[in-house]
Amino acid sequence: MAPLDRKRAVLEKLRIERVPMPMPEPEEIRVRLDECGVCSSNLEPWAGPEWVRFPTEPGGSGHEGWGTVDAVGRDVDGISIGDWVAALFTHSYAEFDISQAAKVVRGGVG
Repeated sequence: MAPLDRKRAVLEKLRIERVPMPMPEPEEIRVRLDECGVCSSNLEPWAGPEWVRFPTEPGGSGHEGWGTVDAVGRDVDGISIGDWVAALFTHSYAEFDISQAAKVVRGGVG
């Protein structure tokens, strides 16, 4: 009987890159992210379906993040630099990300 084998992914050369800081559009904010959740939709790309490019783009995945606002677009009202927020993002695995101000919840713990 032939020995059993299995496949496994080998991700090589993980690196940290410096890239241009994203700037918010008029109705967006930029957040210095503290943390990000991992929801079930983040797990699917790791399973390797043909329609998903993996690994994702740098900082990609992660869409439920929270942190401190460090820039606001010119048309944003009610959110200020220094506010702690949670929001829907597209690159929450990065250090900073942009969100539409309408998708932000202000607040904090305690």
